[in-house]
Amino acid sequence: MIIPLGDDVKRTWVNFQFATAFMLAACIVVWGRQINLPPEAFEQAFYSFGLVPAVFFGLKPLSPELAIIPSFLTIFTSMFMHASWSHIFGNMLFLWVFGSSLEIACGHVRFVIFYLLCGVGAGLGQSLVDPSGTVPMIGASGAISGVMAAYMLVYPYNKVKLLIFIFKVRVPALALIGFWIFYQMYEMFSAAAAPVSQAGGVAWTAHVGGFATGMVLIFFLRRPGVKMMQEPALR
Repeated sequence: MIIPLGDDVKRTWVNFQFATAFMLAACIVVWGRQINLPPEAFEQAFYSFGLVPAVFFGLKPLSPELAIIPSFLTIFTSMFMHASWSHIFGNMLFLWVFGSSLEIACGHVRFVIFYLLCGVGAGLGQSLVDPSGTVPMIGASGAISGVMAAYMLVYPYNKVKLLIFIFKVRVPALALIGFWIFYQMYEMFSAAAAPVSQAGGVAWTAHVGGFATGMVLIFFLRRPGVKMMQEPALR
């Protein structure tokens, strides 16, 4: 088990990471609403507010009782939904560790725009692979993948503090995130080559799509004067 605990980025320019905290709180509030639903309604919410490619592209309609919002909005609402306690815990932990530092590089408003657009890129990436798919996609991991990509480009040499089982280590962001995206791509290609009956429940293509989106957007949405490939903070 690998758990990120923090990093070495100095908390300057931004007094408090309001945008990151807002995104995190929004996901928690939505999750609180989800877990209070009856089991059947819990599952139905995935189709109503998750991103279903076939519905998003207008290839298949939802039943009237599930079509609560316009299908184009689900690419946004799906980012704030989760499937389990471990799903939301992992995503929110990564969002806070990497998002709170990236918000320093972007500023509050730019970070919100960046985060949402990375989520859109992740959703489109997954949907375009199988536009006729009927399995709903939910979760913040696609947007967070974009955050990690931008973090790697802005703070590649800063150390990320990790808890690996019972050991605490500090790893350069470039090595950690580089290995992470390599693993995502490996799983993406493995899933593409596997029979449909063996496909897993992780949207690997969404992770890669969000990552690629973040690598591009950070060049346009970072704060004026923020340099790419910054040297590590001194301690």
